Amino acid sequence: MALILFIAFIGLKYNNEESEKSILNKQTCSSLKGIAALFIILFHLYQKVDFSGLNALFKPFSPAMLLSNGMFFLFSGYGLQEKLKQDFNYLCIKFYLRRLISILFPAYLIYLLSYLLKPLNTTPLWFYILGGGIIIWIKTNDVVWFLIELVFLYTLFWVIYKKRNRMISNCIMGTIILSWIVFAFLSHRGIVWYASTLCFLEGIIISQNKENVCRLLNNKKMYVYTLVILISVLVLSMYIFCQYEPWTFLSYVLATNMSTLTFSAILILVTYRIKIGNRITSFLGEISYEMYLIHKLLIILFIENGTSDTIVIWGTILCTIGGGEVLHILTKIIMKRVYEYER
Repeated sequence: MALILFIAFIGLKYNNEESEKSILNKQTCSSLKGIAALFIILFHLYQKVDFSGLNALFKPFSPAMLLSNGMFFLFSGYGLQEKLKQDFNYLCIKFYLRRLISILFPAYLIYLLSYLLKPLNTTPLWFYILGGGIIIWIKTNDVVWFLIELVFLYTLFWVIYKKRNRMISNCIMGTIILSWIVFAFLSHRGIVWYASTLCFLEGIIISQNKENVCRLLNNKKMYVYTLVILISVLVLSMYIFCQYEPWTFLSYVLATNMSTLTFSAILILVTYRIKIGNRITSFLGEISYEMYLIHKLLIILFIENGTSDTIVIWGTILCTIGGGEVLHILTKIIMKRVYEYER
């Protein structure tokens, strides 16, 4: 934990000049994704192994791990809208296929790897290669929700935002996401399925109103007032979520969504005036999706082989980074072939 915090604070800098201030620039987004990915890995390790009696230190961070999911969706929505502003033709069929490949190809490799690492597996390899075990893999893999929601949201964006009227597009997107949240809650899906999806739309709206947001943040009084209000709302919503049991629609849906939305907004305010990131965090951010996909598999692999807790912790962290980089490189090779084919 201390090592992650040390890495996160390297390169921290206050932006004095107006030219240095920006909303969610590429380095900031990448660095925050890298830091969040490490925290998520540590959180999942905390659930499985003994940190030399220090597990109690991780418990207060349990609800906070939920906030990082919203951050990833915020960056996705913001990035897509920024590219759409630069070129409306961005929403062609090529865009959609590229996004699908970048999401599904590394997931497919993890799916095959999960088969190869199963001891005494009598199912033929060709059956898995052709996708015969995907349904079972989805049902038994608790990180699949993220790629399913990414495909769902990217598909919505590709279909809905072809309309040039952004108000109508935002209303349609908001209605579908809210309907999904209600459906996911009523069908008793896990909290991750509906606690952070609205942040995708938040990112889109922030990008659409970027100039107005910048004017607001350049006003120091408004900046401070807005930050105080957002922090107050975040604390209140997290308190409702953590304290009120049995969980109801109010505490389990409204409070968690308000938490992720306000936390994402706070990130925008903080990173507007404070530069976050360095080469290490930027590197981790580039492979954060691949790290997320592979880390649970590695945790199970180390634990099932009866290794010590220390080896499980460090082995998972190092192999997740190494495996994530390999998956990222393989995905880039495939994407390069796709671009060459399109030409």
